[in-house]
Amino acid sequence: MVWIDNILWFVISVGILVVFHELGHYLVGRFFNVKVLRFSIGFGKPIFSRSFGRDKTLFSIGAIPLGGFVDFLGMRENRVSQNDDGRAFYRQNFFAKAAIVSGGPFANFLLAIFLYSILFVMGVPSLKPILDTPISSSAAGQTDLQRGDEVKKVNNERVENWQQLRWEILENMYNSEISLEVQGTDGALRLATLDTAQMDFYESDTDIMKSIGLSPIKYDFPAVIGELIEGGGASRAGLRAGDEILEIDAEQVKNFTHLVEIVSASAGTERMILIDRDGQLVRVRVNIDSVDANGELVGRLGVKAEVPEALERDLLVRVEYSVPKALAMGVVKTWDISVFSLKMIGRMLVGDVSLSNLSGPVTIADYAGKTANFGIASFIGFLALVSISLGVINLLPIPVLDGGWLVFLTIEAVKGSAISEKSFVAIQSVGLGLIGTIFVLAIYNDVIRLYSN
Repeated sequence: MVWIDNILWFVISVGILVVFHELGHYLVGRFFNVKVLRFSIGFGKPIFSRSFGRDKTLFSIGAIPLGGFVDFLGMRENRVSQNDDGRAFYRQNFFAKAAIVSGGPFANFLLAIFLYSILFVMGVPSLKPILDTPISSSAAGQTDLQRGDEVKKVNNERVENWQQLRWEILENMYNSEISLEVQGTDGALRLATLDTAQMDFYESDTDIMKSIGLSPIKYDFPAVIGELIEGGGASRAGLRAGDEILEIDAEQVKNFTHLVEIVSASAGTERMILIDRDGQLVRVRVNIDSVDANGELVGRLGVKAEVPEALERDLLVRVEYSVPKALAMGVVKTWDISVFSLKMIGRMLVGDVSLSNLSGPVTIADYAGKTANFGIASFIGFLALVSISLGVINLLPIPVLDGGWLVFLTIEAVKGSAISEKSFVAIQSVGLGLIGTIFVLAIYNDVIRLYSN
């Protein structure tokens, strides 16, 4: 079942990310010879625990896979044995303590760099940034952009695929103008300027590219199934790769684009599909899945098109990089996404971005399962993105989080002594309440999405 797959991939994803995060704290602590009392993946009652090493560090796995922790000796100025006093956390200098606290988020950023570097070396096939006819009432529709134009640059930044184009649009969406350098079907280069001064991208849940009026070029080809997505409606109904979909509830399917239109408008319904399977006509009853796409419920059949080879060469680009270049690009991409995440958090705090964009474990589990079913490259990209989010969020100056500890350490360095235990506990309680509130809100958003589906 799909939800079992989602839970499994969620546990795998969280496990990988939390292990790296806590390992960052652990390794930096060991580097500074701070004694580690416990290393735990997950919270709650341990389902596994064992002591290792000269310090008899307790390594454990908790029953609740939503985080982890590393417990160092003397995190506060509590009493420790005289023999171990020099190895207590509170005895270390400011630099050592800050490095230990920052080790977790830093490990998440390193993991993201590594994962993105793998993708850049692999050279994942991507859509070329070739435009379909712009929506006439949109910003793109007010320019001379035409079907078949290939975008080469956005505000002088080179783009090589549709993902890069979308990212550059996101990066520049608060500018009053966005400049596109495009190459027409005649091979000539020209500039098109999108007027975005009057646009408010957060007033609606519409995808940003759709808001601007840009979409990838579409070609008409038969509705032949090239690949089935595991757990999708088509897979559950027994459809196979190579089946050509001829009709849906007696409505003729003209091509694959038409199939997508019919299915998208049939969310959560049951349909009778007529297929051509090796020359034999077969009728199959299929349940169309319902998914949330940018706030809009749409239907999904769970199939990928069989694209003619010649057309695939025209539409797809696969760019592979050397290891040094891939590492450099991994660093840049991790930095860009980290900065973008901070900007979005800031805009959420001032009300420019709706709090409904917060996602909890249910949504993350859903994406973990979907990306895993799409393939290893999609799952690697998902892990990298969530790893960055984990690193960024943990550096926020909120008590309980790593960023909150950095604030405590800075105050301690400035005033020359740690804050009182009473104040520390009170502030930590406030931080815990804030994190709990955010978590409840994220769960609420998840439930609303599930209910609307």
